[in-house]
Amino acid sequence: MQRIIFFDGVCALCNRFINFVFEHDKKRYFNYAALQSKSAAKILNPQELTLDTIVYSENGKIYYKSVAVLKIMFHLGGLFKIIS
Repeated sequence: MQRIIFFDGVCALCNRFINFVFEHDKKRYFNYAALQSKSAAKILNPQELTLDTIVYSENGKIYYKSVAVLKIMFHLGGLFKIIS
């Protein structure tokens, strides 16, 4: 299962969120890539993107903004799963 979190590499809030997820991702489910990266350009539709957001790709399905965050929190498990 491929799970990639795309984030704005310049946005401080996005970077804090990624640091939070990385610290709590004990099973190392997620891969990470900046929205400005070549990986993002290959996978995501550039017309649908704004750089100040979080985008989550899971097995080819793309989630944006708050839906992406909720999906990510669900996969972290524990209390995060209940909250999401």
